[in-house]
Amino acid sequence: MLFQDLECNHVTYNKLTSACLEAAKECRRRKKEYVKCLESRVAVLEVQNKKLIEELETLKDICSPKTD
Repeated sequence: MLFQDLECNHVTYNKLTSACLEAAKECRRRKKEYVKCLESRVAVLEVQNKKLIEELETLKDICSPKTD
């Protein structure tokens, strides 16, 4: 009886360990995907920011009074 209980606990432990490992693996995969998405968004926003800064400089040049 005691041996069967230990064997049952061992099998249950292995199943839980396997499930935890799979869950951790999936979590790492989702995190990696999320980080890639954020990096892509940062790249797009950096380009947009650069364009807006250039536009601002152009508008400042147009609107600023010329002193000769």
